Amino acid sequence: MTVDPEKVPVRVLNTGATMPAIGLGTFGSDRYSAQDVATAVAGALEVGYRHFDCASVYENEAEIGEVLDGFPRDQLWVTSKLWNNKHAPGEVRPACEKSLTDLR
Repeated sequence: MTVDPEKVPVRVLNTGATMPAIGLGTFGSDRYSAQDVATAVAGALEVGYRHFDCASVYENEAEIGEVLDGFPRDQLWVTSKLWNNKHAPGEVRPACEKSLTDLR
C-alpha cells in the first residue's frame, strides 16, 4: 500500500506554508533502536509519507537525517522539538543547531 502525497490533506499555516496532516511520529527510543526507527522512516518515505515528527530527546535524529539526506526537502515537512531541559538562554540555539545538523 502506498500513500499518494498529493492526496494527503494539508493544513495551511499563517505563513502560507502547507503541512501534510498525516505524518509519522519517530518516538520509539523507549523500545526501539535509533536504527530501527530510521528504518521505519525509510519505509514510510518509500510508501509516500512526507511529514515526520522528531525530537532530539528521542536520540534518533542523526539516523533519521541519514535517511532523509538527498530527498528533495521541498517535498518534506520535518518537525523537531526543543525539549524542556534546553530552554535556558545559552542552550536554545545550540540545541536547535544540533537538531538541524542531525536532521541534515
